[in-house]
Amino acid sequence: MEQKPIIVKTEHVIDMDMLNDVIVSAIEGGSNYWYFIAEEAYKTIKKYQKDGKCFSESILPAILAGEKIDIHDLEEQDEVVGTLSLETLQERLQKMADDCRPEISIIYQYSDEDYDAADADVIFQYLCMGEIVFG
Repeated sequence: MEQKPIIVKTEHVIDMDMLNDVIVSAIEGGSNYWYFIAEEAYKTIKKYQKDGKCFSESILPAILAGEKIDIHDLEEQDEVVGTLSLETLQERLQKMADDCRPEISIIYQYSDEDYDAADADVIFQYLCMGEIVFG
């Protein structure tokens, strides 16, 4: 995956592999009770699905390539609840750091950090909407 930096003003660097793992965990389980990816975003993400990677592993590469991914509400599928883009990731990761959200420590460095689908859900909600809305 081509790596473009996301700079967050903190003493830590966001590990892109760990960020990708958290997004995958949210998409594949932690957040699937509230989000929906509509056809247009689905087609955009599919363009980045390469080298045998699954769909969820293609979301961050699409964003890092400059794509904007609208995330819809599962129950009201016409309602966009947030947009993922390089700009919104930068802004919301910074907001998580500024708000001292403990969840952001998971993505500071790739390690055997203990996190689960619920943690990934909280981060994904923050990345999509800039706040925790569900659960």
